[in-house]
Amino acid sequence: MKITIEPTDELYESPIDGKPMCRIWKGTTDKGTAIKAYVFSIVPADRGKTLEFEIPQFMKRSRVKFRNS
Repeated sequence: MKITIEPTDELYESPIDGKPMCRIWKGTTDKGTAIKAYVFSIVPADRGKTLEFEIPQFMKRSRVKFRNS
């Protein structure tokens, strides 16, 4: 299965403490089935690359910072 997804401005909130956990992305499968994806993180596979210029503006404004436990 292949999917095509795009970010939304929706954040999935933890049912325990109500804090944002991940961003909801929406899209379709290669056969046309509508899907939602709950994406925690997007990073380039090549550490020498950056996604800075590809991230939509609304995602830059709402970046969620997580502390390491």
